[in-house]
Amino acid sequence: MIKKIFMFLLIIIMCLLLPDFLALAANVKPLKEGDELPLIQLPTPETLEERNYLGIEKEGFFTIPKIKANVVIVYFFSFYCRYCPAQVAYVNELYRVINKNPALKEKIKLIGIGIGNTPMEIDAYKEANRIPFPLIPDTDFSIHKAYGEVTTPCFFVVRIKEDGTHRVVCFTYAFRDVDDYLKLILKKSELTK
Repeated sequence: MIKKIFMFLLIIIMCLLLPDFLALAANVKPLKEGDELPLIQLPTPETLEERNYLGIEKEGFFTIPKIKANVVIVYFFSFYCRYCPAQVAYVNELYRVINKNPALKEKIKLIGIGIGNTPMEIDAYKEANRIPFPLIPDTDFSIHKAYGEVTTPCFFVVRIKEDGTHRVVCFTYAFRDVDDYLKLILKKSELTK
C-alpha cells in the first residue's frame, strides 16, 4: 500500500515538474554558425608539450581565441558517453592528417572538453584512446552550459581572425569521413590547403 502511494505521489510530482523542465529545455540552444564563442576561462594544460601545441605560454587560464591558430576545433565528449569511443578514432585521424600537412599544422588546432569529467577521468580517457591533443575537464558543467548544453560527441569549429574576432563557422555532432570533414572545415573557415 505504501509503495502504491509513493508511486502515485512520484507521478504527480513528475507531472507538475514536466512543464517547467520542457520550458527550460526549449530555452537551451547550442551555439550556431555565425555566433561568437563565449569567452570561458579554461585551465591551461599541465604539460609543456600541450601548452606549446596550443601556443599558450602562461600557466593558469586561457580562452580559446588566445590559441595560436586560425581555426580551433572544439571536441565535446564525455568519459561516460557511449558514442564517444567510436568517434575518437576519427578525431585522432583528423589530428594526424592536419599535423602531417605543413600548410595546416599551425593553422588548425584541436582541443577537447570533457563534459562533467574530472581530471582523473580526462587522463583515463586520453590514455585509453591515445588522444594526442589537449583535453580540458568541465567538472561543473559550466563550459557545457555556455555552449548550449550540447550532447556528445559534437564539434564546434571556431575561426579566429588576426584582429581577434572569432566566430563559430561549423557545428556537427559526428563525422565518419575525415577527408570530407576537413574539406568542410576548410570551406566554412575560408582557409585553403
